[in-house]
Amino acid sequence: MSNAVDPAVAHLQAVAAATLANEGETSSAPESSTAAIQDDDDVVHAFVTDEDDTLSDDTLATDDDLEYYNFDENDEMAPRLVYSDWLADTAATSHITNRRDAFITYESIPAITIGGVGGTKTRAIGRGDINLRSECDGQPYLLKLRNVLHVPENKNNLFSLGRWEKDGRSIYVNDGVIALHMRNGIIAAKGHKIHNNLYKICFAISPATATITCAFIADDNLPTWENWHRQFAHVNYRGIKKLLDAHMVEGLQINSSSPKPDCVACTEAKLSQLPYGSVAPRITKPGELTHMDLWGKYPIQSINGNTYYLVMVDDASRFTTVEFLKSKAHAADKIKNYLAYLTARGRSPCAIRMDRGSEFVNQPLTSWCETRGIRLQLTAPYSPAQNGVAERMNRRLSMCFRGSTSSSSRRLET
Repeated sequence: MSNAVDPAVAHLQAVAAATLANEGETSSAPESSTAAIQDDDDVVHAFVTDEDDTLSDDTLATDDDLEYYNFDENDEMAPRLVYSDWLADTAATSHITNRRDAFITYESIPAITIGGVGGTKTRAIGRGDINLRSECDGQPYLLKLRNVLHVPENKNNLFSLGRWEKDGRSIYVNDGVIALHMRNGIIAAKGHKIHNNLYKICFAISPATATITCAFIADDNLPTWENWHRQFAHVNYRGIKKLLDAHMVEGLQINSSSPKPDCVACTEAKLSQLPYGSVAPRITKPGELTHMDLWGKYPIQSINGNTYYLVMVDDASRFTTVEFLKSKAHAADKIKNYLAYLTARGRSPCAIRMDRGSEFVNQPLTSWCETRGIRLQLTAPYSPAQNGVAERMNRRLSMCFRGSTSSSSRRLET
């Protein structure tokens, strides 16, 4: 007697089988029965089988029968198709899925124990019907699986080949491809071999036709995208669509044909300034461009009675000049003196960059610069980041001042 294990038996050892309760029909058989398979090693593998095998659990219709809900893929009213993988299983006595959202009809049932080889057990908590869409050679097909067991803890979806093979349908496997044949020989779905010698078939889970019909009838009465946008504290439409597609909110129904208007409140409340790009290379010569900014009024006067200071930073060398002021009105004179100082030492001031404060944008300073060919580079309103060189220098000086003040206070306390 050979010690080799048949591949079909090995597959039985890997997949849990399923059971279904009797749907009300009387039978002399018990509610569940056990079938035994014996291999060459005289090892008995038990798996739970259906108590009623008289009803066909699969129906198949060609696309001619699906014309009512054969939507275009780009149509917003088209059903949202979610693709999932199913393992073709010769051992499972029922179709099994771990997806609750795949069912078009569903009923909770008392937990049914599903037994596998080696004593492994799991439980089915519900059952119902599922519509699966497939496509072969450009022809779409609809496969309606009945009495599919819902097993949330199961890792994979299992497509029972035994169920499919009933009533004249057939299965053909060759060269790593599995094909599901209808009674007339037409191929309705194909799958491919993956690791561990398993065959995987990809189906699209299709919503129920009746659900789509109701959606057309009651669509106008459903809340619009704009209604849910306001109720969800102005979450963007993409976020609401994600909640809808993933069934993350119970009772979330939306009129999918309603518009998605721009929200004025979101524009006003969420408007932000994009960050500036990388710093441009310095192509100026010393003295050509100067960044300026005025700081103050600080609450405590200096020893000489100053309450402002003017920062002037050379663009090329980053050499910094600080002038202390008693009033903002003195800023224009300090700028003229600084530019005259540069001119006297052979520099050629070409431009000064500053904000639109009144200490800079005034007629005397503007006229003085124009007569000497010096351009005023003004930042956009409420955009201090455009004058970042001077603003960062202000910050650095303020940090130095605060550090010195804090250090002096600590020395006085000790």
